[in-house]
Amino acid sequence: MGRLCTHKAVVLLLAATLLPLSAQGSDRWWRLWIRTDQAVTSGRDARLEQDSIFVRERKGSVEVVLPFTSDAPVTLPMSWRVSLSDLEGKKLASSRGEDDVAVGSSEIPVGLLGYRLPADPGEEMGLVVSWRIVVGDQTFRGRRSLFHLHPKTSVALAVPDRFLAGIPLQVPAYLMDALTGKPLPQTELELVIESAAGKSKVSARSDALGAVLLRLPPQVEGKIRLLATVRTTTGSSKLSAESEVVEESRIFLSTDKPLYQPGQSIHIRALVMDRGSRRPAEKESALVEVMDAKGNKVFKQVGKTNRYGVVSARFDLASQVNLGKYTVAMTAGDTRTEKAVVVDRYVLPKFKLDLQLDRDFYLPAQAVEGTVDAHYFFGKPVAQGEVRAVFHDYQGEWVPDAVIEGKTDDGGIFHFEHTLPSRLVGQPVAGGNALVLLEVEVTDGAGQKQKSVRQLTVAASPVQFRLIPESGSVVPGVENRFFAVLADPAGSPLDGNVDANVRFSGGTGSELSVPVDRTGLGVLRIDVPGGTYSMTIDWSVRGGGGTASGQESFSVSQAEANVLLRTGQAVYRAGDTLEVEVLAAGAVSDAYLDVTRDNQTVALASVPLRGGRGRYSLPLDSSLAGTLAVSAYVLSERGEYTRDSRAVFVHQATDLQVTVTADQGRYKPGETARMAFQVVDPQRRGVQSALGIHVVDP
Repeated sequence: MGRLCTHKAVVLLLAATLLPLSAQGSDRWWRLWIRTDQAVTSGRDARLEQDSIFVRERKGSVEVVLPFTSDAPVTLPMSWRVSLSDLEGKKLASSRGEDDVAVGSSEIPVGLLGYRLPADPGEEMGLVVSWRIVVGDQTFRGRRSLFHLHPKTSVALAVPDRFLAGIPLQVPAYLMDALTGKPLPQTELELVIESAAGKSKVSARSDALGAVLLRLPPQVEGKIRLLATVRTTTGSSKLSAESEVVEESRIFLSTDKPLYQPGQSIHIRALVMDRGSRRPAEKESALVEVMDAKGNKVFKQVGKTNRYGVVSARFDLASQVNLGKYTVAMTAGDTRTEKAVVVDRYVLPKFKLDLQLDRDFYLPAQAVEGTVDAHYFFGKPVAQGEVRAVFHDYQGEWVPDAVIEGKTDDGGIFHFEHTLPSRLVGQPVAGGNALVLLEVEVTDGAGQKQKSVRQLTVAASPVQFRLIPESGSVVPGVENRFFAVLADPAGSPLDGNVDANVRFSGGTGSELSVPVDRTGLGVLRIDVPGGTYSMTIDWSVRGGGGTASGQESFSVSQAEANVLLRTGQAVYRAGDTLEVEVLAAGAVSDAYLDVTRDNQTVALASVPLRGGRGRYSLPLDSSLAGTLAVSAYVLSERGEYTRDSRAVFVHQATDLQVTVTADQGRYKPGETARMAFQVVDPQRRGVQSALGIHVVDP
């Protein structure tokens, strides 16, 4: 049944929804969809391309376009009779006339004057176009639903909830045939944005996959309305959406120290950046507030940022205040940032306590050897200081397990040793390893105390191993990379080797052996067959003087089309090129790719796939600095999209370098220290800058 048969299920479903009950139960309705005169749609010299007949609106009337292909050496006379009727057979419009069929391919438009297309596309389901065409001694007859003959364009606008002010607006759009789901390439799209400042308009054409990125100038803050219009040879389609343009800031808030005593001053400083342009927000209104430990607002200052986007404030604490956690808040525009500081009475430590252990991690029943070093800040050792070391085991709470007591020698040193239990309980928070808490307290001859606390990791094996799929999940039909991560229980990377036995749900499998370099990383490349729903990897590793083995199971994506996205690296600098590789299986189209920053689209592309692979390169300028989200999409035969994403970070190319020079290396109490600061760019040229300088005690 040609085109009608291809979309029969979809059209019948829509019809059942949109037509009145009387029409749904009509015998004529069902006969319409199962009957077409195919025997007379071709002949010796000319053919009516029935599957390509379409309807459009021209000058306020319906126009039926009849496409012909003629193999005759000359033009052929043709006559037509075309009508439009409802499902009950009532004729609503008709046309008859004569014309000539040209040699080769041609289109003959037939106007049904006085009849306009329904405003509601659903009403087209109840209208039928019939034709009887005579070319020479051949006759072509047929009838189709108006809904089926009238091409419809589907427009999808990727409009974020908010656009950032100060930067151009970029709106990605995707155009496709509403009936077939196929992309509409080289199709004109017009976008109009209405805001308080007026209207902005831009036009562009879609690429081979029906994608287009529309760029408009920066808009003023406030609500906006977007109206997209698609114009094709068969008519136009419109879509509207609403969003808003907002001024957003990023605030870096700092205080001169984290802990204060009553009577001291809290020095507050903040850097305010425009989120869109990534430049300092000059003359931005800024509100500084301080709330005490009970939530009372004890300080408020309203000011403006300077030319460098910096604002500062000073809050003097009274001698009698509420103690506890204070909240320092900065508000610029709609952005608010908070920082917690502690106000409490404290005494500076009289001496320094240093605790050193012989290992970064331990095994069960292994001996812990430690050294305590206690010295006054002016250099004298804490001789004959009392030392108390307590080992705690975690059993839902920290429970003392062993106590070691002694005294430092004349050099302020104390050595100790303790054998750990042979059985300990692993903790999920520590990745299955057990935890032991060590508290060491030293008391000098004047009764002054200082404490040091250390958490010890106790592991069953000196080797820790993980397998991580590059996409987070396994994608069938393409080569998947699994990152092999080898480290000791303290997290230090180990070099070694991984042996893996891979088994798929279909019964097939493979064996791999890959090295792990000194960064602790190796890569297993595994071709996962299509139709696989699960896979299991039995692994064994060697490294760091130990071995380990285990098994990991992975579920496999069951999407009809699958895509896997790779980037050349995770961190770039402005001026580099972002290299992207797309692997796909089961896709019926090339891949779409978009790049966003702060939820704003900055790049859009179609990536041709050859043998299920495609590549894309994006030059990274300074406007793309920050975190970028890279996403690839492919379309399945059912019209469903599958996506894979990666995040990359782009450093600014113009990072400043600060050099600090002191006039001497050591100072006596009461002396004046003179410090010199130099700020240069990557080319070592001096840059006028705003400096934030904090001077704190140890």
